[in-house]
Formats: sequence, C-alpha cells, structure tokens
Amino acid sequence: MRGDVERAAFEALPKGVEVRHSTVPEAIEQDAGGVTVTLRDTADQTTRGERFDPVVGAHGSTKPPAMRRTRTRGPASNPCT
Repeated sequence: MRGDVERAAFEALPKGVEVRHSTVPEAIEQDAGGVTVTLRDTADQTTRGERFDPVVGAHGSTKPPAMRRTRTRGPASNPCT
C-alpha cells in the first residue's frame, strides 16, 4: 500500500481497534452464531481459531490478505482458543 494511504487509514481507526501484522487467514467457517477464522502467525508459524461477529477481508496491491476484527456487539460469546 502507498505510505500516505496506509498512514491515513491507520490514523482513521478508532481507539481500541486491533491491527495484526504477520497474520494470515487459513480457513473461514460461518455458522448461525458468527464466524470462526483459523489464523496463522507467519512469524512463529502457530495457528489458532478465533470467533468473530462480522469478518472483513482486505487485499492490498503488494501485501497478503489481512483480517481485521470489527466489534458491533462485543466479542463472540464462545471464542476458540
């Protein structure tokens, strides 16, 4: 992403929004209660499942897909660990 666009995007985020680097989605499964996303940390190659309400994926022109958590109703009731 262009530096000026990336900087503006990060500055526009509300406080408390978690941005993860080196994180790649491995799988996304939706059910009636939300979405389970299996994430791989490319720094240490660990994976973990996490529950989300909505999931928004974004693909930059030079970077791999990024996953961001948006909380509209708070954290999911039964997060995977």
